Amino acid sequence: MLQYIESHNDDVTELHFHPTNPTLLLSGSTDGLINIFDTSISEEEDALVQIINHGSSIHHANFLDPVTFYGLSHDENFSVYPMNLSSNGEEEEEEEDGRPHNIGDLRPPLECDYVIDVFEREGINLLAAGSHSTPDITLFPLLLSDSDSSYAPSPQGLRLPGGHGEDVVRAICSIGGMIYTGGEDGMVRSWRVGG
Repeated sequence: MLQYIESHNDDVTELHFHPTNPTLLLSGSTDGLINIFDTSISEEEDALVQIINHGSSIHHANFLDPVTFYGLSHDENFSVYPMNLSSNGEEEEEEEDGRPHNIGDLRPPLECDYVIDVFEREGINLLAAGSHSTPDITLFPLLLSDSDSSYAPSPQGLRLPGGHGEDVVRAICSIGGMIYTGGEDGMVRSWRVGG
């Protein structure tokens, strides 16, 4: 059994394996840290290949692609981070374009009350947001900027009508041609979007 018990000092809220390297594991915690471990290494200090202090409690964190990951705090602050790995998997020094892209609080620009999560559908990363005043869920594509090779949410979103009423949506995923949501109303709902 493999254990890394020193790298977080509060509840772990997220665990995700890298999309192309199954030995890399991302963890996020309410201590504000996002860590990436090389699970092929048993010694925790040596296995820890990247540490990010997001600045506040991590609600969600995951990989957006093989070289980029995000952190979303419980206060809806969103940042995109580059992986600091060389081609052989060794940690490298942060370069000029290796800086994080801090988008900040997503509620004002997306006109939402909360962010549900980021998920992938048909090769596109979508940021799902909800509101207490409308029952709709809005999906915003995360677009890759040509200028700084970072992701940011599109200002235009796709609305999923009806949602979960005024109840908070806690989970969202896409399987096949369907999008599924789970809310505090105790319901699981599904939508077929597109062709």
